[in-house]
Amino acid sequence: MQGKHGHTVKNLVAKGSKLSEVAVALDYLRNNFSHEIKIDGLAKKVNLSPSALYHHFKQVTTMTPIQYQRALRLHEARRLIIGKDMRVADAAFQVGYESPSYFNREYRKMFGKPPGKDRKENLNLYNV
Repeated sequence: MQGKHGHTVKNLVAKGSKLSEVAVALDYLRNNFSHEIKIDGLAKKVNLSPSALYHHFKQVTTMTPIQYQRALRLHEARRLIIGKDMRVADAAFQVGYESPSYFNREYRKMFGKPPGKDRKENLNLYNV
């Protein structure tokens, strides 16, 4: 608590601080990433206005809440596709995507290749 980041750590755990409210939002998103998230509802849940939530969330994570949710979904889908050998469409639906084609576009944007190719390359890499 005396170190360089002590003030930040104190703010993070201080009930009612902006950082603690962002921490609650992060926890909520991690536990509910596959569900549709309404920013107004999330902001209300953490006692911030939508604009304050957006501002403070972006300061802490460098992402908006929706971008953060998307990253969580895509990483979980990748884990399911590669680690659990789940079909791409099934993984997309499980993490909350309603459209496999939209999921494929988002996956390619994040990981640089479509999910099927990513799975094949990774399975070949680990099953040598």
